[in-house]
Amino acid sequence: MFCTADLFRREEKGRQLVLERGSAEESDWFGFYYWCDRIGDTFRWRGENVSTSEVEGVINSFLRVEDECVVYGVEIPKNEGKAGMAKIVFNRGRGGKGFDVEQELEELFGFVERNLPKYMWPVFLRVAVGVGGAGAEGREDKEENNTMTGTFKTKKGDLRKQGFDVEQISEHGEGERVFFRDDERKSYKELTSDLAGKIRRAEIRL
Repeated sequence: MFCTADLFRREEKGRQLVLERGSAEESDWFGFYYWCDRIGDTFRWRGENVSTSEVEGVINSFLRVEDECVVYGVEIPKNEGKAGMAKIVFNRGRGGKGFDVEQELEELFGFVERNLPKYMWPVFLRVAVGVGGAGAEGREDKEENNTMTGTFKTKKGDLRKQGFDVEQISEHGEGERVFFRDDERKSYKELTSDLAGKIRRAEIRL
């Protein structure tokens, strides 16, 4: 695999074909080039480029100021590109009685549906409730909850590696739950290990 921006610099001196698409690609022995992924904080899904910052902006406009959201792409076997996944942290004040996560996610589904094209809708949600919030105490919670580094920067790399693996998420994120988009119900349905396995085997189409 190589970066086409690097290819641009190398091949220009040799006066050969120049490619500059902002993508990571690989070539075979016959000289054919294949797209692999986008470079930067974007990913490709259903043949379209998805900006994580744009999706985060829409979701954050739905959430309260104290809540947190980070969007990233995750790989699904037998699918080209990466599916959108959002980790949402509802702050400590939202974990009390009367807070219904399923109801909140149903409203979020409709909000995202109205404000983003379908290919940008998050396929998976990773949800934590009752942590985070403003101030140093909230930042410490997020660090322990695997959302941020010691310098309070989002750890997207770790989130991408864990993907939608329910068991890994259960191990690394205490009390976190995973949901996937259910277009028929117009909401997000909780993901179990059995359902995750069916998604990987393409028995459930997203």
